[in-house]
Amino acid sequence: MKLTKGQKLVIEAKAILNIGRAHAKWQATLVCGYKNHPVVTISDACDACGLCVEECPRGVLEVKGKKVQVVEGKLPDCSMCKLCERACLASGIGEEPAVKIAAEPDRFIFVVESDGSLSAKEIMNRALQFIREQSDELEKQLGDISGDEKK
Repeated sequence: MKLTKGQKLVIEAKAILNIGRAHAKWQATLVCGYKNHPVVTISDACDACGLCVEECPRGVLEVKGKKVQVVEGKLPDCSMCKLCERACLASGIGEEPAVKIAAEPDRFIFVVESDGSLSAKEIMNRALQFIREQSDELEKQLGDISGDEKK
């Protein structure tokens, strides 16, 4: 709005405090997601040709000496696309690639992005507290159904 000289604008606002369960506009978390933690295995058959390094879109691999290895601190960046495996096979190394990508079944990388109203740590603490309360309630209700007391 454009005001001319001597004009004023009066704004009234009303703040409403609520939770994300009522409406998405009250959620403090913008993005959250997870993926399995990658495992990169490089066998002794690696001839350090560097094709896998060139093919990696995230720069996770490097040639150091006469061997390919994971760049320090870059392993979580691996998207497990397996382009490095295909490049290794394309180099004519044999039937099996020297670089193998897998995922740890019991280890995850979890990402939380906040809108700034709460820190990511506070969001995680509150989420874990909520899960704890819900599981305690479920345990209590299951105990009521089976006739057992909560221990």
